[in-house]
Amino acid sequence: MASLTLIMTCSHYVSGRAQTIAMLKSLGASRVWLKRWLILQVSLLLVIALAVGSLLGIVIEALLRLPLTDVLPETLPSYGSAPFLLEELLLFWWPFRH
Repeated sequence: MASLTLIMTCSHYVSGRAQTIAMLKSLGASRVWLKRWLILQVSLLLVIALAVGSLLGIVIEALLRLPLTDVLPETLPSYGSAPFLLEELLLFWWPFRH
C-alpha cells in the first residue's frame, strides 16, 4: 500500500512541475534532459521514502508488541506473501487505471 501511495505522490509531483518544466524548456532544455531530471528526482524520493517507511514500520511494529506481550503468543506467524503480492498488483495496476 505504501508503494501505491508513493506512486500517486510521484504522479502528483510530476504533474505539479508543469511550470518548472515549461521554464526549463524555454531555456533550451531537451526532452531527454528533462526526462532524466524528473526520473532522478522521483528515484531519490522513492529511495528515501522506502528507507524511512521501512525503518518506521519495523520500529512501530516492535513498539506495538511491547504492550501486547501478555496477549500475544510467544511466536507469531510470519506475514506470508499476500501483502506483498497485493501491493505489487496495485503498484502495476494504478498507473494504467485511466
